[in-house]
Amino acid sequence: MRLTDPHFAAFAAADIDTPGTPGGSINNLHPDVLAILTKMRQLHAAPGWIGINPTNGKAQLIWAIDPVYSDGDPTKPNRPMKLLKRVQHGLNELLNGDKAFAHGFMRNPLYSGPNPNAYHWHAISNRIHKLKDLEHMLQEWDVLDADPATAPARKKTGTELILQAKANRERAQQMRALSNELDGLSIEELEQIDPSYIEGVRVLYDAAGVPQRDETAFRHALKTAHRLHKRGQRLKDNLIIDAYEHAYRIAHAQDTLGRPDEMPPMRDRLTMARRVRAYVTTNKTGKVAGTGLSSTQHVTPVERNALRTFGSRGGKATVQRRANNPEEREPLRKGWEKANMQRQRQAKASKAEVLAFLSKQIAESGTQPTRREVMDEFNLSESTAKRYIRTVRDLL
Repeated sequence: MRLTDPHFAAFAAADIDTPGTPGGSINNLHPDVLAILTKMRQLHAAPGWIGINPTNGKAQLIWAIDPVYSDGDPTKPNRPMKLLKRVQHGLNELLNGDKAFAHGFMRNPLYSGPNPNAYHWHAISNRIHKLKDLEHMLQEWDVLDADPATAPARKKTGTELILQAKANRERAQQMRALSNELDGLSIEELEQIDPSYIEGVRVLYDAAGVPQRDETAFRHALKTAHRLHKRGQRLKDNLIIDAYEHAYRIAHAQDTLGRPDEMPPMRDRLTMARRVRAYVTTNKTGKVAGTGLSSTQHVTPVERNALRTFGSRGGKATVQRRANNPEEREPLRKGWEKANMQRQRQAKASKAEVLAFLSKQIAESGTQPTRREVMDEFNLSESTAKRYIRTVRDLL
């Protein structure tokens, strides 16, 4: 019986190939299968029908699901049907079902014919399941991993964004310091630190151990251009091309496969030099110059916008909450009053000390200290020092 369609499905099924004992009762199922089904029933995820093969105890399970439809457009991802296949795969993994079972065709649970070997069907539940609920259950049993295509993306909290930004900044500073340290080393010192450096060129290899000549040459040319730009030198084509050719020859010399020298023609090398110059001067690579950090290690534009507005929005929410909650506002008010009184006492004491110093200086020497002397003596701002001097002059 065909209960599904390529564009519509109202049932999910699993074909259990684990043999039990002869008979058509549910107790004839294999003990492991029966234990799982018992647990699923406790979680309200049991199938609607269980059909038992009376000769060997194998079974077929059918779940009634909330109908899903395809997007109807072959250019679309068809996510509902993909979710159905994902859930059916998880049920097969959980119950050790037949991986090659054609889910489009199922046995008829309403069959009442004379065939003695026909499956014995048992109606367990009339529940109509949602695929998301079944998927969640299978994920809790570690049968399915979290699916990024179907799982909702978790938004980072403001605190997480700030901590991530701080960690990225610290990592960038460490990488920048390391880059500056490596730039100051000689070729011999680089080769001692990293054997992959040969005559100042870091040779790159693929998984099979074959030198990547083009990649090595381009990376070395880009690194050379970054160093020139950092020193304020002009990024001339010949300097970049010389670095590319030098690195290419070094990598080619390490090749043991006997590949011919395939140095790109001069036209392509000039194009490469222009690309490198654009990367260095406009930072189009998505990396911080000299750090090697990729753009994936930085916050996204959405997260950056959240960082920009986090303090403003958070402050507005806090003000609104405190306006509606006098109990929370009262301790803050007392703390503010106490802090303001402390600042006022300190300001009065400081003012009295400065005025006493100025009065004594004028009375003893007949000269008035300059504004700079008062600022340096008491660590005052220029406006405060001018105000205190004016006050003493008015008093005298």
